[in-house]
Amino acid sequence: MPTKSANQKLTPLELLNSRRYDPQRKPQPDQFLFHAKGKKIGSLQNLVIVSGKQKNGKSRYISAIIAAALSGSALFSLSVQFPTNRNRLALFDTEQGDFDFYRQIETIKQFSGLSSLHNFDAYNLREDDPGESLKMIEAYLTANPECSILVIDGLLDLILDFNNVIDSKRLINFLKKITKQFNVLIIAVIHRGKGNDTNIGNLGAMADRLAQSVLKVEKDKERGVFNLSSEFMRSDEEFDPVSIWYNGTTWEEVPFLDTSSTPVKPISRKPDQYEYHEHTQ
Repeated sequence: MPTKSANQKLTPLELLNSRRYDPQRKPQPDQFLFHAKGKKIGSLQNLVIVSGKQKNGKSRYISAIIAAALSGSALFSLSVQFPTNRNRLALFDTEQGDFDFYRQIETIKQFSGLSSLHNFDAYNLREDDPGESLKMIEAYLTANPECSILVIDGLLDLILDFNNVIDSKRLINFLKKITKQFNVLIIAVIHRGKGNDTNIGNLGAMADRLAQSVLKVEKDKERGVFNLSSEFMRSDEEFDPVSIWYNGTTWEEVPFLDTSSTPVKPISRKPDQYEYHEHTQ
């Protein structure tokens, strides 16, 4: 196939030939980076959705996933392993203000047991519009080929109208492109609707179809427990839900208890105790 300079476009036929099945090519086996209770959740070139209603503990589990990756140890039955020579993870937060953003970094440190976080980049894009945010994400991946896991919290802020079919499809196509082009696993947070309890808008429906796994976070208000369950698994069987609660000192994993039909005694729970520290970059 003829080569083209960077500013020359391929013809449709040349582009098609570049996509053609090559019997001599042996792609790398699917490499799973993210597991929950031993089940395969997310691999390179794929998307994992973490969904839940507002204030239902999504960021708590995102912090645990990041902490498990950076520490190299399982946390709350969640484990993350980096591929060889690509042990960098990036968090792009589109929602939180500065105080909550920095507080989440402290939570990641507490969960991981690390006083400082290496091979980790975190960015707060709350004031940036969707187009600029997408450009910055792509620029980051271009400049950091050692990054193998990209966490986006949350996905709805990367689009102007999550019910717009065309805009939603463009964002999904962007995610499809960068997961393959940069060979990364994307873990993205999306809100669920209050009425129908599904991932919100046309964007949510399209993200569900693209995702390798869709995980759901719910709060058991009676017990003060946050549950993480598998709503959809493309590459493995569903796992038993993960449950965590705050015991007044730290977060710990507790046995899952289905309270949908059986009344249970609430767990005595104290409010989270956070200590904010100034950060210097």
